[in-house]
Amino acid sequence: MFSEAFWKDEIARMGLPEMPLQKVSRVSESPTRCVASSYVKLLKSFLKEVGFSHKGMESLWRISLTREGIVKVREQGLPENLDVIFKVPLAYGGKAEIDNMLLIQTHPFSNMIFDFIRKQCKMHHEQSVKEAPLYGYILPPFLFVPAIEESVFVPASLGWASPAGNGSTDRMTEAGASMTSEGRG
Repeated sequence: MFSEAFWKDEIARMGLPEMPLQKVSRVSESPTRCVASSYVKLLKSFLKEVGFSHKGMESLWRISLTREGIVKVREQGLPENLDVIFKVPLAYGGKAEIDNMLLIQTHPFSNMIFDFIRKQCKMHHEQSVKEAPLYGYILPPFLFVPAIEESVFVPASLGWASPAGNGSTDRMTEAGASMTSEGRG
């Protein structure tokens, strides 16, 4: 399997902001699942926590979420182009808990993170097929996943700048951060 340095280069080539990676090991050959009703409760609790915490509100402004979007999060709904993912996949030791959840913009970031994980799985699968014929699909023994501590993915906090180079994702992000710091948010 490829080294952490290889995957750090690969995540940068894929266009994601530079971020630390963590190596996680597979805990089960069969995918671990979260019961739908439990997941819905967990999702609603997570969104409520993000929507009503000071840190969560700052993060929502920093990703340029509108007031209507923030109200939707507080009502435990997902605004357009936002998704909630598990930071560490369940099959790799991630828990179905709020601390393992991440609110992230679907396009492009969530899609890019899933592509990054799929690429690791595909490369492992192709290498395994050369060693022995496989029937079906086997998960790699470990993955490198972004080590994101926060509950909301804010690209600007990782140094990812807009094309204008202003250090935030766009002008609305700066306006929202400014309003929050002035107490108008």
